[in-house]
Amino acid sequence: MQPTTHHESLELDAATIACASPADIGRLGERLARMHLTENDRATIVARNWRVATGELRGELDCVCLDHESRQLVVVEVKCRVGATRFGGAAAAYPARKHAKVRRLAALYRATHPAMYNSLRIDVVAIDVASSTGRVDLTHFVEVS
Repeated sequence: MQPTTHHESLELDAATIACASPADIGRLGERLARMHLTENDRATIVARNWRVATGELRGELDCVCLDHESRQLVVVEVKCRVGATRFGGAAAAYPARKHAKVRRLAALYRATHPAMYNSLRIDVVAIDVASSTGRVDLTHFVEVS
């Protein structure tokens, strides 16, 4: 991924991270991503965990928001990994196959919500958590193509 990036770090309680389930880690990652989007990017979140459960295209969009500055509808895929930097970290967990599916889901979302901005962008928020220290590195990849 070579798009524009924003990076920030923070600390979490390492003991809490150590006993968290994968689902808890996922929810934590999505919460941190939403905080970043609303506080730092001043985006307005319009949907969380938007799902398509029927038909040929099934899946979920983690976060859909409006970027008023660029006047774009932004679909944000959130990847959160604990102690996975040796495998390329959270950013490496977003393969081309997943991107293609997110693009199709984003197009469907935009088609079913015509009042939103016409321009569509897909971002990835990658969150890496160090299991031993609780250090969190959040990287926002803007306009992943």
